[in-house]
Amino acid sequence: MADGREKAMRSDTGMPSQPKCGTWRSGVVTNAEAKRFDTTLARQSAEIARSLAGIEREQMSAELDRFVAALDHDLIDAADFAR
Repeated sequence: MADGREKAMRSDTGMPSQPKCGTWRSGVVTNAEAKRFDTTLARQSAEIARSLAGIEREQMSAELDRFVAALDHDLIDAADFAR
């Protein structure tokens, strides 16, 4: 590792079916391998963020539909929001 072409890494080996399984793997990898790990992590993190944003949009849409229905059926009105 003295020449700067390798990096020490420690990673959680948990799989999506068993997140946070508590199993860790340590080792020394080349800079190229570390870059591939980093690229994969960034891609997978972006995929998770996109999925989360989609779930949040669906939840907000459903919440808005319930709110509008409550207004339409006079279950709530402006007085419900007065201080």
